[in-house]
Amino acid sequence: MSRLKNTILNAKVGVLFHILFLSVQFFSRKVFLDRLGDDFIGTTSTLQAFLGFLNLAELGIGTAIGFVLYKPIFENNRKEINQIIHFLGFIYKRIGLGIIAVAIGLSAFFPLIFSDTAVDLALVYYAFFVFLSGSLFGYFFNYHIFLLQADQKDFVVTKIFQTISITKILFQIVAVLLFESFFLYLTFELISGILSSIFIRRKLKKEYPWLSLTNLKNTIFKNLKITLI
Repeated sequence: MSRLKNTILNAKVGVLFHILFLSVQFFSRKVFLDRLGDDFIGTTSTLQAFLGFLNLAELGIGTAIGFVLYKPIFENNRKEINQIIHFLGFIYKRIGLGIIAVAIGLSAFFPLIFSDTAVDLALVYYAFFVFLSGSLFGYFFNYHIFLLQADQKDFVVTKIFQTISITKILFQIVAVLLFESFFLYLTFELISGILSSIFIRRKLKKEYPWLSLTNLKNTIFKNLKITLI
């Protein structure tokens, strides 16, 4: 498929899933507020804001690597693509470890931060580490998606993530309406992150069977100078 066709397909898929997601979000927001309560929704929003701040540690490295990938993709230089992806994985995994350390340190202050909330502290911790896991999947397993994006195949990423995200919300709605369960609501969040990682990696193996999905540490620094020139 030509790059122009990919660009058009990216736009079509993006718009379609954006409309679907907004529609589901519009309905689900009211259900979650009515059944789970303002305290729980407010607490989870605060936790996600904390994680959003921690994710600033990424500093746009993935985007920069995406630009570096354009040339080897155009030249079909598979060896160099593998080297770049391995290097990105090496960096991302260390960022992920740093985020884990800071997140654990931050969580030690939750009894103080959430002292006035009606939400049980154990549930706050469970929610935090569920959301943290969702972020960490990107650093430890899903960093290969930058290859799809650089190859103008965002529609692949969009279809996988948005389909799973919409399905997750629908399951959460059912769980909340039938059981009013905070635990199930959060568990579906965790399951969606796991499934997204599995399907992304399967798609990568299909699209790029020559791509190594393991981090070959010994080759990273040996070829680093060549890769980044």
